[in-house]
Amino acid sequence: MSNYFAFIDESGVLDESKKVQPYFAVGFLRVEDTSVISEKLTQKHYDYFSVQKEKRKKLWEDLKTNPRVLSDGDLNMLLVSTRHYEYKFTSVTHTTLERYKSFLDTAFEFPLHFCALVIDKTDSLFDSTIYKNYWSAYIKYAKLLAQNNCDNGNKLCVIADYMNRPSNTDIYFENELNALSNVFNTLRAHSETFTLLQMCDLMLGSVVFQWRQKNGF
Repeated sequence: MSNYFAFIDESGVLDESKKVQPYFAVGFLRVEDTSVISEKLTQKHYDYFSVQKEKRKKLWEDLKTNPRVLSDGDLNMLLVSTRHYEYKFTSVTHTTLERYKSFLDTAFEFPLHFCALVIDKTDSLFDSTIYKNYWSAYIKYAKLLAQNNCDNGNKLCVIADYMNRPSNTDIYFENELNALSNVFNTLRAHSETFTLLQMCDLMLGSVVFQWRQKNGF
């Protein structure tokens, strides 16, 4: 029997235009041992920004003695933020891509299990009226992923990206997940404090992006 951490994140919404938000998706990242991978990801993050700070310092010193028209690279270096950064798929740009790839490569050095459930709102079979709200859908699909990505006898501790509970419901995400026989505890947490939640966001975002490309969005 094994105990796992399961990191859950969602993408998209159910109640916006299909043309704007054609998909609603939930991602599930399962990790057995978080000790080394969490440390490595955190170190990768801070090492990167330490290097950027040093490069920017040297650039400032060089510009003082050798004034010149700034290149795009120089300008990016002067403007880039070196404060705490949350990795999100929506923040991937041509200037951040290499940093994100390095972050992902670090994670892929370790055994990971990832699964994504994508709801195509443009499908003729999709019926949004079966959900009371996004909250009920998020709970339903999070439970489905937890049930189908944990072998019999194994247990999950679920950490889910924080989503506000609607004021018109008394149903708690944590209680619903904890009611599953293979889940022993659940926490809704802000993703900026968990690098593995951010990793789940990147993987899920990649899957949804491929769906969008394939279908011309």
